[in-house]
Parts: sequence; structure tokens; C-alpha cells
Amino acid sequence: MSLLIADIDGFATVNHDLGYQVGDEILRRLAVVLQEDDSPDRVRTSDVVARYSGEEFVLLLPETAKAGALIKAARLRDAVAAAEMPSGRKLSMSIGVASVPDDAADPEGLLTAAEAALRGAKRGGRGRVQFFSGETTGPSLARTSSSTFKAVEIDRFRPYQERMHEVTSILLRERALSCLMVDLSRLHKVELDLGVQHHSEIYDHAAAVLDRLRGAVLDPIDLVCRSGDGDGYLVILGPRGGQRVDLEALAQTVERAVEEALAPMVKDVLREQPRITVGSARVLGNSLIRPERLTARLIAEAADNTRNLRERKAHRDRSTLQDIILGEGLSTVYQPIVDLGTGDIFAYEALTRGPRGSALESPATLFAIADEVDLTVELDRACFRGALRNAKTLEPVHRLFVNLLPMSFYDAAFIEVEVGNLLSAAGLTPANIVFEITERLAIENFASFKRALAAYTAMGFGVAIDDVGTRHSNLETVMSLRPHFIKISDVLVRGIARSTVKREMLRSLRHIAETIDAVMVAEGIEHIEDVVALRDLGLRYGQGYYMARPAPPFVTLKDEVRAELRSVTPNVTAAQMVANDDDDDEDRDLAVPQAPPATRTPVLGTGSQSSIPRNAFGRPEDEITSDFQIPPGAAAAERPRPRASEPPAERDGQQTPWQPLTDDEATGEALLESLRKPGENTPEGERGPGRPGLN
Repeated sequence: MSLLIADIDGFATVNHDLGYQVGDEILRRLAVVLQEDDSPDRVRTSDVVARYSGEEFVLLLPETAKAGALIKAARLRDAVAAAEMPSGRKLSMSIGVASVPDDAADPEGLLTAAEAALRGAKRGGRGRVQFFSGETTGPSLARTSSSTFKAVEIDRFRPYQERMHEVTSILLRERALSCLMVDLSRLHKVELDLGVQHHSEIYDHAAAVLDRLRGAVLDPIDLVCRSGDGDGYLVILGPRGGQRVDLEALAQTVERAVEEALAPMVKDVLREQPRITVGSARVLGNSLIRPERLTARLIAEAADNTRNLRERKAHRDRSTLQDIILGEGLSTVYQPIVDLGTGDIFAYEALTRGPRGSALESPATLFAIADEVDLTVELDRACFRGALRNAKTLEPVHRLFVNLLPMSFYDAAFIEVEVGNLLSAAGLTPANIVFEITERLAIENFASFKRALAAYTAMGFGVAIDDVGTRHSNLETVMSLRPHFIKISDVLVRGIARSTVKREMLRSLRHIAETIDAVMVAEGIEHIEDVVALRDLGLRYGQGYYMARPAPPFVTLKDEVRAELRSVTPNVTAAQMVANDDDDDEDRDLAVPQAPPATRTPVLGTGSQSSIPRNAFGRPEDEITSDFQIPPGAAAAERPRPRASEPPAERDGQQTPWQPLTDDEATGEALLESLRKPGENTPEGERGPGRPGLN
């Protein structure tokens, strides 16, 4: 027996161009052509011709082998092409052919093979006949040639609608039908941030994982199908021989297995753990209701169950995160920011980790969950408090970089009172603190944000813009905010010694930093050759695993790392760098520099700055520009902007004690009044934009 599935090529354009009434007439005309009594290509009385879907027909040919079916298919295709159609429309038809027992052993397998052959015919172009073959190649009857084509590979993960025959047969045989719904909707963020290709790779990998689970966790006869919206998969459970299945336990097992398998790919692109939800449902057979309708009910109930599980997880996550914030679940580690020439520690960046050994240890996962349960501000404040409370042993000559949400700058009480008390308890002053903000989070309510930022810089706080050089960077915003520090993203820094493009990008950013008198700090340094390349480009400070990993307060550099930093000599002199900035040949395919013997004289020593380009860190006479001026009445409005590369200021050789602002000081009322200007602050009840930096 052979089965032909015929599809009208481009039938959607017929309905669009001529209307549905003409489309109906064409379908009726095709039905006549396929079974005309007076045609030499007519079907036999034993053959069955039937409507299969909107524009598809099937022909069932009993006692017909594949060779005869191919000849019949070619004749029918030619008859359709030659037939006169309503409105003079010429049509073509693609046909897929499959046979029993060559390609299948049961009705469902025969339909599956014929559908796969039809898809292969459609991919080859209009008016083609293709037969299903499990071999590597097989002949295909085209209109003008008899060339060979690769065999059509069956899509094992087709939507369940395309496998309805298999699904309903399980329901009718077992008088019940069960399924699992694997929800991958949380991975939609990959598509938004990185595009369809990255999302498709993870989505397809999830299907491969489910396929591998068949035989171990799942049964080999279970069907893995794509969901209609592309956000997950359905696993239709096959017959279990009367064995009862604990659907909830099976769903949890599959959930853990998929999360573990996807973790490496997801962490690579999102830096957080994948969070998958697997729901389940079951329906019982009912002879009064069509099997297709029962199947639709099954899918709807599985979707409801999955949604309920997501909501329950969100409630648990919210409760867990609240306990972490209120308890001792957060820990602070510090990574040194190092002078790349001398190996001296210039500052530390405070980083937060969740409970050790848990899925929330990663700050990316921690803040992703906080975003979902609306606890971002609370978590950010807790991280900030922990960073200052654990900094009591910080030396006064060091700065401390602390991540802070831009919306916190509108909260005068938090920064003036609470931060002031924390600084006093740690024995620090505002000159020790650098607020590190992600540039893409600071662009909303821009004018108001600049005024608030200027007021705090006048108090002595430093400002750093994080992740500059990534896809979110807005250089106009960076220049307008005039930060003290520009932190170059690890995406741009990593491998810069081997990338001409990255070096040229960093060279341009260096010119911007010179213009606004900002110090550049390179993040994510992992190799000594990248240190050499960064020094060649005029960068003085950096941080990364090469120097030291984040650790409890306060980690120092190993002697061998410090010695290696001091022994490295840049490839070019300062004069060459300044004179040849516009020379196209200066940075073309440079070899990776190597560290010379440790006996070489340090170039960036304590008393020698000859290798730093002229004006690399700005001009000392520069002051705050008019567009960055703080409101009138602030105490330090006339004070010149401090040099960011210098240590916190001291008076008379001793650290000046600092007290938090109170209502008795004139700056408080002026600052609060400046923040009350209408139309610029975030409306009440609305969350600030974006996600925080990684504390």
C-alpha cells in the first residue's frame, strides 16, 4: 500500500488575490481532476481520494508498491499543471510518497513518513514529487530532471497538532492521556538581549536533552513535541502497560534534568542559572467527546498547571529573598583595582554573593529573581549596606567602588543619613566611596539625575560608569555625566592583545576619557599579554582574575604577580603613542607581547610616569562644567573637582573626620528643593528603568 499527500503550491496567494469563493471553486476543480473518469491519469476504483486539510489531498493506493506510486504521483502532478482553473489561474502541486511496508509498519508511521516526504518536496521547489527514504539519498521525480536529493529527515519534535493521529490513538487505546509541559518562557530574555539565533540554539538543545531522557527518565515511546508558541515542549506520555505514573514526581525529575543540562549554555549568555518549569496534566477518555477536543483540553490544563507552578515558585522566591535580605544570607567580597605599572592597589570593588552553595549564590541569578518578584531596590540597598559594614579595615588611602541603582540618587535621606552613618561607623569619608552605576540605567530622567549626581559629587563622592564598551553604551551619555571613572567592560578587555578592532575601540574611548578628565579602569583582565596591550593604550588601572579573585576583606596581590607587572615593558613609548594616534599602521596585527625578564627596570614605577601619555588622565585645572553645576546654595559649589586618580584628600597629615549631613546644614534643604522640581523625577508607584549592576 502507498500513500500520497499532495499540497497545492502557493494556495494562500490564491485566496489573497482572488478571494475565498474562487479558492473554493479551485479546490472543487482539483477534486475533479484527481478522480476524473475520462482521464488516462484517473485513479482506480479501489483508490481513495480525500481532502486532508485546507489545501492538501491524500490518495491511498492499495496493492501499489513505491515505484507504481511514484509514477502515479508524477502523472497527477502533470494533470494538475495542465488543467484549466477558475479565473485562468495556473497551479502546481507538490507530492510526498510513502509505502507500507517499506517506510512504515502502521498507519501513524505511514502518515508521518508521507508528511516528511512532502516537506522535502516543498523544500525542493514547486511541482516536485519526493518519496520518503531512510537511506542517505534517493531519487526524486522533478519536472525536468531525475537528479538525486538527500533523504528527508523526519522532524522528531513537530508540534503536537501535526502528530494528532499518534496522540489520539494513545487516548483511544489507553482510555486516558497524560502529558508534561516543559516551559522555557523565562529564556525569552535571551532572544531579547542576544537575538533569535542564540535563543534557537538553547531551544533546540532543550529538545535534544528531552530526547536523551527517553529510555532513562521517560519512556522510549513518549512523544516530544514543540509547543505552538515556541516557548517550550510537550511530552505526550505513551502507554505504560497499566502502570500508574506519578506525574508530579516525573515532572520534577524532568525539570531538574533539563535545568542541569541547559546550565552551561544559559550561564554563558546570561550569567545566571536557567529556571525551567515543568507542569503536567491528565484527561480520561470520553466517547461522547471527540479525541481532538480532549487533547486540546489536556494541553490547556497542562498550561494552567505550569502557570500555577510558576506563580508558586515566585512566591517561594520572594519569601526566600526576603529572608536573605533580612538575615545573614548575603556576603561581601572585594576585588582589588590595581595600578598596572607598579602593582600597587589603588581601590577595591565591593561584590555581593548569595548563600554559598545555593542556586542564589550567583549575583546575576540573585538580581534576576529580584526583578521578577519586585525586590530589586531592597536587594540593592542590602548589598550596599553590607559592602560598607564589612569595610571597616579599609585603609584610608584606598577607594571603595560600590554598585548602586540610579534611582537611589533621588533618595536624599538614604545617601545623606543612612550612608553617612555607615561611613562614620567604618571610619570612612565620602572621598573613599565611588558610586558605580551602569550607564544604561542612568539615561531616564536625565536632567534630574544629573542634578542629583552633581550634588553628591560636591559632597566628595566619586562616580564611575560601569560596562562601557558593551552594546548598551551611549558615549554621549558618558560624556554628559562626566564621571570620575570609566570602567571598560570585560567584553572589550578580554583578548584585546589579539584583537586590532578592540584596541582601536579602546583607543577611541581613551580620547573621550581625556576630554572629560576621567580615569579608565579595565575590567576582566585574565592574561599578562592583555595587561601589556592595555598599558600600550595608556590605561593605568585594571582589575581581573589575573591580579586577584574577589575575596573577603581585603585581598592583596601575590608577590609574583606584582613582580611580573613591574617587569613588563610596553611596546611603544609615550611619544610614539601621542604622535601616531592617527596612523593606520600603528596597531595592525601586532604580535602578542611577552613579559621580559624580571630584571628589567619598571616603567610605571612610583616615581616614573614617563610611559603614561600626556594628558591621559585629564587636566588638573578642569572644573565642573556649567551643565553639571550643583544647585545654588550648596556648600561646596565653588570647590574644584578633585582628581580621580589621587588618593582621598587629607588635611594637616591626618584624615579629616566626616559627619553625616543634618537638617541644620544649609545643603540639605537646597538639595531636597532641587529634587522636587516637577516633571523630571520618577512618577510615584513606578519602578526605575532596567536592571542593576551586578553587586
